[in-house]
Amino acid sequence: MKHSANQPTVLDRFIRQRQLISGGFIAFSHATLWRKVRDGSFPAPLKLSAGVTAWRERDILEWQRSQACGERRENVNSMLAASAVRHAGEGSA
Repeated sequence: MKHSANQPTVLDRFIRQRQLISGGFIAFSHATLWRKVRDGSFPAPLKLSAGVTAWRERDILEWQRSQACGERRENVNSMLAASAVRHAGEGSA
């Protein structure tokens, strides 16, 4: 049987909303969580049954890694921009 990317597999672990927020996976409110899901900046959950919606743990971990990489990239870009400004100021003196 072939599985699509959106279909859970037997080995997937799932995280419910309450666990995401209180378990330290994310540092924002449920309103922000759903806003980020809607705008595509946070992984969408899967509907496991009529009353159960959850996120695949691996999707959350990938999102966390991407956020950490993005922060490092932003910090490097900020340092490079500050350095360029300093050097530009030295050339005009």
